[in-house]
Amino acid sequence: MRENQEFDYEKVVFGEEPEPHFVMYDGNKATDGTVPTDDKGYYEGDTVKVLGSGDLVKEGKDFLGWATSSKAPSPDYKEGDTFTMGHKDAILYAVWGHIHSFTYTVSDDGATIAATCSKDGCTLTGNEATLSISAAGGKADGKTAYGATVTDADSIRGDAEVNYYKANDDGTRDAALDPITAAPKDAGKYWAEITLGEEGNSATVHVVYDIAKADPAPTPAPAPQPAPKPAPAVTSVTVNTKTVTAKTLNNAITKAGGKQGTVTSIVLGKKVKKISKGAFKSFKKAKTLVVKTKRLKKQRSGSLSRDQRSPK
Repeated sequence: MRENQEFDYEKVVFGEEPEPHFVMYDGNKATDGTVPTDDKGYYEGDTVKVLGSGDLVKEGKDFLGWATSSKAPSPDYKEGDTFTMGHKDAILYAVWGHIHSFTYTVSDDGATIAATCSKDGCTLTGNEATLSISAAGGKADGKTAYGATVTDADSIRGDAEVNYYKANDDGTRDAALDPITAAPKDAGKYWAEITLGEEGNSATVHVVYDIAKADPAPTPAPAPQPAPKPAPAVTSVTVNTKTVTAKTLNNAITKAGGKQGTVTSIVLGKKVKKISKGAFKSFKKAKTLVVKTKRLKKQRSGSLSRDQRSPK
């Protein structure tokens, strides 16, 4: 072989040439017709395109497709599907079953489809199945999608998808609106619907539901504040009446926000002329008397002893 030599061949094999593999179709108890034939040879890794059923029939059954097992309840491939050839021949078996021929009716509430099959050999109880749609909604949190639930006990839905729309406040929807791309998350009123069948023989059911606004975030509790410090005790009180009595002293203490038991100093203002007897009797802790007046008529200061008086 010359260097850089080009070849115009579909497949170039070096060494021993491998044997091609073939695809064989099996009617799987068909009652009439001929199985399709694929005479093409395939090598491992080649792409195989699946053939149709041709004129194969099985009395009382519908052709569903092809499977790699003769007992498969549903097909692995349908006409036009492809698969990759393995290292040996492939056998595809016809899968027979029942394809429903439905007519549809919708319930008064618009949420349930009753599908009635008119073909012989139907496996549905009473030849009828139902599909319904519902939705509970919820509260928007920006993350949770609130979609509809489809109840389909007899698997008649096929590949039908639920479509979502913004609904009007009265529960209707505008026909011109395009569907939302996915189940909604935001607060609002929504319309979810699903359609069975094909144009000319179909039915649509829907449900309207609400997604409420999220609860407002709770207001954080205020940080605990330290207890206020008690006001300092009043230890000195000034009385500035003409006559000092126990009553005038108590009034002066009350006005200053103090108590008798905390007063250790009494100040006589400049208006004081007289001190009544016993005026200081209740002030057990008073040790100092400050005299600012010069009007006292007598050199006595009530019941406060001389050693309690201020040198002033």
